[in-house]
Amino acid sequence: MEKETVEIEGKLPTVIYLHGCSGIWPGTHSRLKFLADNGFLVIAPASLARETYPRSCNVKTREGALFRGTVVLRRNDAGHAIEMARQLAVVDDKNIVLMGFSEGALATVTFEAQNERQRVRARVAEGWTCILPWPEYRGVNAPESEPVLTLVGEQDPWYQDQWTKGDCAPFLNADNGSKSIVYKDGALAANHGLLEFETAKKDVLDFLQANLDIRSRGTSSVPQ
Repeated sequence: MEKETVEIEGKLPTVIYLHGCSGIWPGTHSRLKFLADNGFLVIAPASLARETYPRSCNVKTREGALFRGTVVLRRNDAGHAIEMARQLAVVDDKNIVLMGFSEGALATVTFEAQNERQRVRARVAEGWTCILPWPEYRGVNAPESEPVLTLVGEQDPWYQDQWTKGDCAPFLNADNGSKSIVYKDGALAANHGLLEFETAKKDVLDFLQANLDIRSRGTSSVPQ
């Protein structure tokens, strides 16, 4: 089977995308396509491709945090992917976004760059509340220079106990463009996967449009 190649002129804003605790699934592909269709180069590390990887959730029973150390592995994957992306000529290294879903969202907001080459322009977290008793899982570790968008349904079935219920607003810096969106009405309110819905997609694109410098650099632009 021949590999398809695509010619790209200039540099593209780039998303480092972190999948959820169950690995890459059809919903991952739909999110990657959504981002690619809107002008982004997307790199999605397959964390569960390791020969030995402690799975930290059971999606059938909605149990999470089964292995506490997993979040460290996920953050290491993110840092490595960001550094490797900067070596690609097509990547606009001034406009790299870290984005994740569920466990990937947790890793996204708690990620701490270990050097300047791991810094990003902005972060997007789908399906996480920033609340858990373990200190390394709680809150947001983004510096002031990296605005953060977090999305969660008020009745998300994964986050209805006293240890996880809530949202990321208390941990965000509203002065730098960060925002927490809690969906309280309709189907979005009770869903974990929010980017299945056009409303959430528009919220993500609006945030990226506001916080990335893409038009002035001659790269692809996020549509209004």
